[in-house]
Amino acid sequence: MITRERLIREFALLDEKAQLMGSPEIGVYLIGGGNLALRGVKPATADVDVVLRNYRSLKVFEEVLTNPSPELRTSGGVVVYLKVFGHEYEEKLGADAIYQKIDPERENFNLDVFVKRVMGGVQLTESMMRRALVPGEFRDLEKLKVHLVSLEDIFLFKGVTSLGRSKDVDDL
Repeated sequence: MITRERLIREFALLDEKAQLMGSPEIGVYLIGGGNLALRGVKPATADVDVVLRNYRSLKVFEEVLTNPSPELRTSGGVVVYLKVFGHEYEEKLGADAIYQKIDPERENFNLDVFVKRVMGGVQLTESMMRRALVPGEFRDLEKLKVHLVSLEDIFLFKGVTSLGRSKDVDDL
């Protein structure tokens, strides 16, 4: 399970890597259990669900996640995520990409990435982005702009994805 502390650490490492790469700024919107874990509403989550504004952001984010160059060593070592193909969430939830950081010392870090829309239905709107906040833990990040969508918007996203997913019903 991914705890609040681990989430904060992983995003800090990704920001550090993005800085080393000279990456442009990437806006990331947390919509699921990761958002709830950061808020202290739940103790941990199995995966982290994020929405990006567009496919250009996905391309930049993917390069940060998957680039294995040893020259991009962060304070936590070389941070590399693998792109997972054929994951059930791609079909079931309409995820645009699934990534996984293999971590033999801790549990793996699973990252489900959507571009603008979840399950082909609920769209990250301009008003949702305005309501989203950047928590204090992420205000000092330079390249990765991590936003928490509002609790009401999480309810909307989880309401759509909850069909057949008991963990989403529990979160609701």
